[in-house]
Amino acid sequence: MYGIDVSSKRLGYLDREVLKFALDWKGSKFSVEFGAGSGRLSLILALLGYRVYIYDLGDVELLNLAKALKLKIFHEKTDIRYIKTSDLPEKISIFVAERVLHYLRFEESRRVLARVIRRMEKGGRLFLSLSGINSPIGKDYEHRDFPVEKRFCLPSREVMEKFKIDVPICLYDIEDLRRLLDGFPVREVKLRITAFGNVEGIFERIG
Repeated sequence: MYGIDVSSKRLGYLDREVLKFALDWKGSKFSVEFGAGSGRLSLILALLGYRVYIYDLGDVELLNLAKALKLKIFHEKTDIRYIKTSDLPEKISIFVAERVLHYLRFEESRRVLARVIRRMEKGGRLFLSLSGINSPIGKDYEHRDFPVEKRFCLPSREVMEKFKIDVPICLYDIEDLRRLLDGFPVREVKLRITAFGNVEGIFERIG
């Protein structure tokens, strides 16, 4: 079990930013999403004419509706740790990973993001959110004082019971998110901390 996706039934700030960008984007329309939850965002992107590729170990609730509407949504059940560059579409204009990368070790997330960015079009954007070390999920987190590269452990028992998370996680602050993208051919568009204490970032492919 990975935990409760509290925002799977609504569109949050980052989702709205994705859709604003999707409406303005003039290039090829290819979207990739890791951990799509119910699939609501992917469904909307497909309705906007995007070819949407979902990589997720779980089922996607709205996938049958997408098929009935004959939308171009492709779902591959896979562990994102093992995604190869060749598994991804050749041109990615939108990449979304909301509340999923913190289930990977920091270096695993960097390896996966390197493969994604390699496939991204210039001007395409990455939309990322990760559980924050200063959020309620970080309460009594054993690795709080570890550098992010070594930060990966089970949450406290109280958090495990409240949020139904029973696997190790790597929690982030804003600077950790910057480090996650450090050295890649991207520019920072916006970083923020949510009211809950999670971190969100938008980055644009350059070069």
